[in-house]
Amino acid sequence: MNKTVRLSVLLAGLGSMVAGCGESVDATVQSASSSLSTRAEAALAPQWTSNAPKNVRSTSHASALLSSGLVLTAVGGGAELYNPYSDTWSATGPMNEPRGLPSATRLDSGQVLVAGGQNSVGPDIRTAELYDPATGTWTYTGSMQVGRSWHTATLLDSGKVLVTGGLTRSMGFTPTAELYDPATGMWSSAGTLSSGGFFQAAAKLYSGEVLLTGSISGVNAEVYNPTTNSWRQVALMPRPRAFHTATRLYSGKVLVAGGNTNEGTTPSAYLYDPFLDLWTPAASMNQARRDHTATLLYSGKVLVAGRSAEEGAELYDPETNTWTLLGDALVPPSATATLLHTGQVLLVGETTSRFTP
Repeated sequence: MNKTVRLSVLLAGLGSMVAGCGESVDATVQSASSSLSTRAEAALAPQWTSNAPKNVRSTSHASALLSSGLVLTAVGGGAELYNPYSDTWSATGPMNEPRGLPSATRLDSGQVLVAGGQNSVGPDIRTAELYDPATGTWTYTGSMQVGRSWHTATLLDSGKVLVTGGLTRSMGFTPTAELYDPATGMWSSAGTLSSGGFFQAAAKLYSGEVLLTGSISGVNAEVYNPTTNSWRQVALMPRPRAFHTATRLYSGKVLVAGGNTNEGTTPSAYLYDPFLDLWTPAASMNQARRDHTATLLYSGKVLVAGRSAEEGAELYDPETNTWTLLGDALVPPSATATLLHTGQVLLVGETTSRFTP
């Protein structure tokens, strides 16, 4: 039941209780209804809360929602679990090796695949590890063919994981892509991208294909087909960018927002229609952003947070094509965002906060 319906039912109930009591109570009813409406709207308004602090403060971690509803955060050589029901953090088993800026993907088995990253040796760790929530332990699995950090990782309908692009020590931003098969624990080539993996963003389409966007110049949009294990170029985004976000909406369209263009950080946004292979301008954000988070809420709206001058947040409404700034936002710098089972969004950086729609 949405907020409008809940409020209407609440006020209708109040009116029924006083029906037939005569005109003498009209003023009282109106006053009470107005007061109740104000309090109810305030209670239903989006809210930000500070959460229990992590044991390890970091801005180069990776997070994944577990089947239990807990959130796994992996950074350095350690890992922590956040319990949204008790608002507490607890240590869990440490990774086998330290890594910053890896990817973290929950598999169909419930295990979490953490792949790649960087450490003091360089930005091209090839190894990958599996976290088992049942035992709180990590085990090595197959190593990637190309070590990378700052890459994308997408869970496919088959249960395999597609990893694309990213930063390497030897090649800079690599145009390679590969697949992880949980059944064998092995990686295989997933073809070559048309452009280097320069701070790209990936979104899985309803077709099961993956849209990959991002490049300051040249090819900036292409689609991976898991059936043929191949890439094809699609319509070019009118304004190339990197450090942006790509979010599949309930309509099937993909919202690409913010990022860096040749002209600097931008508030602009576009919608990609995979059925028509067409880009159309969306309303621009209120603030220019790069390297931010974007989370699709259960309502269909998109929460975008962080990496603006104010480290603020705003909501995109696909039905009205409008952005709304959210006041008093508590957005940690360099945060990751995780949609909880409760519908709230957990933001984790050096500090932690939670957004309630």
